[in-house]
Amino acid sequence: MLGNFNSVARMSRVACAVLLVLCATACAMVEPLPQAVQFTVVEPGIRKTLPLDAEFGTTGWYEQYDAETDGWYQVRRGPDGNWVRTYQGEQAYKERLETLRETSSSAPAVSPAAPESVTMATAAPAPEPLPVPIPTPAPEPMPAPAPPVPDKPIVQESLDRPASLAAAEGVRIIAHAGTWLTAAVDGGPRQDVFLEAGESLQLQFSRECLLTVGDAEAVSSTRNGEPYAAALSSGQEVRLLPN
Repeated sequence: MLGNFNSVARMSRVACAVLLVLCATACAMVEPLPQAVQFTVVEPGIRKTLPLDAEFGTTGWYEQYDAETDGWYQVRRGPDGNWVRTYQGEQAYKERLETLRETSSSAPAVSPAAPESVTMATAAPAPEPLPVPIPTPAPEPMPAPAPPVPDKPIVQESLDRPASLAAAEGVRIIAHAGTWLTAAVDGGPRQDVFLEAGESLQLQFSRECLLTVGDAEAVSSTRNGEPYAAALSSGQEVRLLPN
């Protein structure tokens, strides 16, 4: 009986020793993380961690953010180019997930509060608002019709002349097509006029009139009310003298 008890005690001591060795091996596999580190974002959700302590090297490692646990876990680039968790990262993820589950399961359930009894008072109906009269806008005054404008003016007087020349020699240029004219009366300054078809220009002078017509075939002339064949040439200046 005593021998059996000693055998069981020896086996228990051996089991404890083996368990201690396994725990020490597991702790050696998980390297402690440095406290002083700096992070560099390499792509969305991926950052590179660089230790500031030379004891942990200078190459650093990569971490990936997990929204479910709200934590960063160590990863490496897989053969297919995707990021996968390392052994340390996977262990840290599982521990974090287990902690969150335990926290959520241990939180006391909040029972819904019993509804309070409320006595509803019947309120008197509000009086209906009185209709507001809508003002009728006053009619806008109609604009007065514009006076009719003739299609073509019959006479165009464009050259200024003194009142003393009212009885002087008069030559009228009548346009049958659009053309320009330049005229200088009795030594005065030259004035430019453009006549549309159907318009005319009255020239009054006592000494001379210098006249240039752009298109001589587009005009005809009268002198003192009688037909007058002026020797006009397109673009050439003509000197008209009184009779």
